[in-house]
Amino acid sequence: MSPDPHIPHIPSGERFTVARGTLLLDRLMTLVIKFGGWLVMLAVFAIFAFIFVQILPLFGKPSVKAVGQVAVPVEDVVVMGVDEWGELPFFLSRSGELHFADLPRDLTTRTYGRVGAQDSMKLEIGPRGLFAVDTDLPEKTWTAFYYDAYTGEIALGSADGRIALLKINYRTEFLEDRSRRVVVAVESELLPPLSVSEAPIREIAFYDSSTNRSIAFLQEVDGQTKVTLQTYTVRSSLFGAATLVADKQINLDTAITDEKPERLLIGGRGDRILVTTEGGWLYYLSLRGDQLERVQKLRPFAEKSDPSIFSIDWLLGKQSLILTSESGANVTLASYLDADAGQILYTRIKDFSQLEGGGATDFSAAQRNRGFLLANEGQLSLRYSTTGEIRWEVTTDYQPKNIALGPRWDSIFAYDTDERLHVYALDDPHPNAGWKAFFGKIWYEGKSAPEFEWQSSSGTSDFEPKLSIVNLFFGSIKGTLYAMLFAMPIAVLAAIYVSQYLRPEAKRYIKPAMEIMASLPSVVLGFLAALWLAPLIEDRVPSVLLMLITIPLSAALLGYFWGRLPQTIRNFIRPGSEWLVIIPVILVVGYIAWQLGPTLEALVFRVYDPDIGAKVGNFRQWWVETTGGSFEQRNSLVVGLMMGFAVIPIIFTISEDALTNVPPYLTSASLALGASRWQTTWRVILPTASPGIFSATIIGFGRAVGETMILLMATGNTPIMEWNIFNGMRTLAANIAVELPEAPQFSTLYRTLFLGAMALFLLTFFLNTVAEITRQHLREKYKTI
Repeated sequence: MSPDPHIPHIPSGERFTVARGTLLLDRLMTLVIKFGGWLVMLAVFAIFAFIFVQILPLFGKPSVKAVGQVAVPVEDVVVMGVDEWGELPFFLSRSGELHFADLPRDLTTRTYGRVGAQDSMKLEIGPRGLFAVDTDLPEKTWTAFYYDAYTGEIALGSADGRIALLKINYRTEFLEDRSRRVVVAVESELLPPLSVSEAPIREIAFYDSSTNRSIAFLQEVDGQTKVTLQTYTVRSSLFGAATLVADKQINLDTAITDEKPERLLIGGRGDRILVTTEGGWLYYLSLRGDQLERVQKLRPFAEKSDPSIFSIDWLLGKQSLILTSESGANVTLASYLDADAGQILYTRIKDFSQLEGGGATDFSAAQRNRGFLLANEGQLSLRYSTTGEIRWEVTTDYQPKNIALGPRWDSIFAYDTDERLHVYALDDPHPNAGWKAFFGKIWYEGKSAPEFEWQSSSGTSDFEPKLSIVNLFFGSIKGTLYAMLFAMPIAVLAAIYVSQYLRPEAKRYIKPAMEIMASLPSVVLGFLAALWLAPLIEDRVPSVLLMLITIPLSAALLGYFWGRLPQTIRNFIRPGSEWLVIIPVILVVGYIAWQLGPTLEALVFRVYDPDIGAKVGNFRQWWVETTGGSFEQRNSLVVGLMMGFAVIPIIFTISEDALTNVPPYLTSASLALGASRWQTTWRVILPTASPGIFSATIIGFGRAVGETMILLMATGNTPIMEWNIFNGMRTLAANIAVELPEAPQFSTLYRTLFLGAMALFLLTFFLNTVAEITRQHLREKYKTI
């Protein structure tokens, strides 16, 4: 039966029913998308948590626990030291006897044996017990001692004016039962008489190296204080045998006036003599040829009521001095090169909290870092010179007499007046870390003022690490800003032209080409920047500057005059194809500017050349003389140009999409009301697309901040804090790439690199947050357009 044409057709409700399979698929995909989103968020927070766990120990406090004590009955101990395993400490008495205490440790747990229960505080002496080692020294009363824990050498001065040297060499050996023990070998040397007087030696200082040796000693002769310096040199025979021979002997009395000498130290390469005198004065003398010259006289505790110097000792490396006063004041003096004086001087760089019990009666310097241990009557204090922090301090129920830091920075030994040895376990893996070390200005050794500095390693074991990430953060911002300064105007203006003025036929090729540019490997761009661009523009900076000025100016002038040409002339070029005129003009102007660069240099950037006795054009030298800054081949200009080239595609693509997606009715309405194409672009399209353009800029900024290879290859990787466009920088990302392969796992450097990664993480998170907030604000502001 055919349907009645007069009866309206009513569609069946089934046609609007969605198939069950479609609904299930939709629900499944919704769940998958939600699950994927949660996984992304979880991954971000997991990365954050992992990095946070890695950097958290950098800000922890040290742990020092009392391990136990053991009786060591050695009379009149004057020097105490310990091997790197902490199992065979030695005790040198005033009579010259050398004793060792056998304190074996378990190889696996690194714990000492105990007498009785495991929680007993009484340590067990090993099978060798307390034993003496023959030093082959004559029986004398020794009155002066100097111990260098880093080399294991001891200098002794006797009551009859003689000097002897001891060297303690530790090593390990394995027995037949596969157990390990620490053994010792002692070398001794009694030097020929160095003084014409047999008066007791009251103070002695010693320096020894593979090329020379210096010994300074102080005697009281006929009521007068006599200070003598004896130097030695190494001479090789015709057969290559090296022999240490006496070189010269110098009386220091003539270099010291007014005050009575009290203590001595030798530093540098055996050519720096430091003498403290009555009244708290410190004299710094320099050995130059056969003469001693007074270089500096200073009073470290001049502001104290009692300015006398109670103790003075070297830190590791013998570049810094640790001094205490009678009242317990504690300061650090360090050497630096004074630019005005043209020589090494000493200055006060750190002030520590005062010791409660007065000046330090004993001192022990760490052998791996700038830490040191002080002791006085009833107090032990562990301090760190680089950061100026007190790492640990305790008031003891005994009176420490001699102290020693474990060479591995893992133990503390204190010998008291009751002939008991107290042992502490030290757990302080990151003493040179902390907020101040990473983010504050620190006065390092060798520097004339506090500064931010990054230098994680050196060729010597006594190097002081410098781990400020402030200059790395500065380098990241500097490189990014120079790149954005070059990339942002080009990318945004190109996006405006392509989206609003370029013909669709050309746009189909140009936009994909720009997107392909974004896929260029950064290592290739860095390679080109380092080996092609940097040498190319090194001597043609005026040409580059002229191009940066003339190309935009010529393009703007061309556009201005093009708009005022008669319509009959402009009709020769189809609308949207103006680039056919612009590009040849830009290429010609760029070529002319490049060729005129040397002429501009010769006319404007003139400096005096002493070789020819006249002024010549030399931009590089002109920049150095005019600004005082440096000029490096691989600099921020190279980075800005090449990294800007890498960022342009990202900003262009997102900005062009934002501009293209502006609703057509807004453009049509503006043009219908009589606005020109440019007025429409400036007042309607740009405000409407501003959230997208801002997002593009922030994404490009984040891309530049995280860039590694271009910055790694195109800069000098020098962590400096200067805005100078003609020197380099080191960024957080490049620093991680450079340092991580050399960073031991879980070391301070290793964790500090994770701190740099956290700084990058937080920076990008902050930028993305600001971008989103600003984008929403702009969207609300211009939604009514």
